[in-house]
Amino acid sequence: MLNLRSMASIVKSELGDLIKGKRLRHGWTQRELADRVGVTRQMVGMWEQGQHGPSMARAKLLAKRLGGSWRDYHANGHGLL
Repeated sequence: MLNLRSMASIVKSELGDLIKGKRLRHGWTQRELADRVGVTRQMVGMWEQGQHGPSMARAKLLAKRLGGSWRDYHANGHGLL
């Protein structure tokens, strides 16, 4: 049975895959997305690798720039917070 830590890790990985997929569909580099949402290229890389999840503020910006709802880009939207 999955514990909360395992579930959070899975969600971060899925969020990372979503962010990377949408970024690539827009034809943007990590740096271009980072500039559009006000973070470093390294932070975008950490999101995409599932090491960190975006904050609520960044999730809202991601939704605005990449499309969708902030819930698509934030762990709280997946019932983990």
